[in-house]
Amino acid sequence: MRRLARRCMHDQGGALAVTAALFMVALMGMAALAVDYGHMAMVQGELEKAAEAGALAGAQSLGSSSNPDWAQGLSTATYIVQQNRAAGQQLTDCDVTYGYWSLVCQTLQPFSITPQATDMPGVQVVVSKRPGQNGGPLQMIFGPIVGLSSYPLSGGAVAILKPVANWSILETGNGSVTLNNNVNINRDVGVAGDGPFTMGNNVVILGKAYLHTSTVKAIGNNSGVRGGVVQDATSNGILAGAKADAQTAYTQLTGLANNLGTVANQRTSRTFTGTATTNVLDVTNWQLNTGAVITLSGSASMKFVIRVSNYFTFGNNSRVNLTGGLKADNVTLVNRGTRTVTLNNNVILNGSLLSPSGAISIGNGSSVNGVIVGGQNITLNNNTVTTPPTTFIPSSGHGTALVH
Repeated sequence: MRRLARRCMHDQGGALAVTAALFMVALMGMAALAVDYGHMAMVQGELEKAAEAGALAGAQSLGSSSNPDWAQGLSTATYIVQQNRAAGQQLTDCDVTYGYWSLVCQTLQPFSITPQATDMPGVQVVVSKRPGQNGGPLQMIFGPIVGLSSYPLSGGAVAILKPVANWSILETGNGSVTLNNNVNINRDVGVAGDGPFTMGNNVVILGKAYLHTSTVKAIGNNSGVRGGVVQDATSNGILAGAKADAQTAYTQLTGLANNLGTVANQRTSRTFTGTATTNVLDVTNWQLNTGAVITLSGSASMKFVIRVSNYFTFGNNSRVNLTGGLKADNVTLVNRGTRTVTLNNNVILNGSLLSPSGAISIGNGSSVNGVIVGGQNITLNNNTVTTPPTTFIPSSGHGTALVH
């Protein structure tokens, strides 16, 4: 009996030894997989960080939100990715795609589309360790024990160039911005230099006021900025971006070929009809008589640019009207000289106004359905300024944001 008991105990010990051995093998396998999984997670994080850095830098380098530099975005994104490492190796490859990110559909659309107000320029970057890319796939350390010698990994990100301000008025030099009594501003106001910012009585700004930290401000009775006054490092950065946008716009607009000819002296009512996608008219002296009406006729897809080189004045009750579907978004008047742009009383301008070297003075009861951008003093008297959702002039500073 004792012999039988000893035999059984011996047999159970052998079984326990086998079970223990199998358990140890399984435990070592799980430990090995845990090590490999941790390594994979680390490398995955490195790939994602490289993709995010590349996408953000690429989006920022697009420059103007209205005319993105796609080639620069591609080049910058690739360069930044190549400054990173994954699994101890320098990254050399990435896939970069650019286009317009739809805030509605949350997808990247081709760069060739006509962007809407909800479409932001964006850059998508994918960084992979796959066969033929960055020394991939990732080699497992203990994976071969369970038949897994390598594993492909990738990380991706999309960043957009987003507008952070929508200007009604933007001063880009060191001039003053003066909003006299009863002025209504529908969007944002920006003062980029150290000239004073003055709001008279009963002035309302529905957007924000972005002021440089060196700007001196004075706000009169019953006046207010609904969106608040921003005057810190953030506003300095936004204004710097907006100044760059405005300079880019001026360079582009003054470089356009003329297809509507040159007018020496424009004083009386007249109609100009578009003949191309972008219609450019040069005027030496724009001195509209009292009550003169300039009519611009074109389709919704057309753009008009009127460039004035010398005198630039609107007489009382004069106006710029649009017909044929032409939008104020796509009309820009450019002051190429240093004289003051003067809109006298009760003037209606359907379009934006860009004057980097000349002051701007707008009289009582006038309205501008566009953006006012100037590098010298800007003065508004008892008038309303309205800004369309988008404009031919880049009307916003910009920042970047990861969206995917």
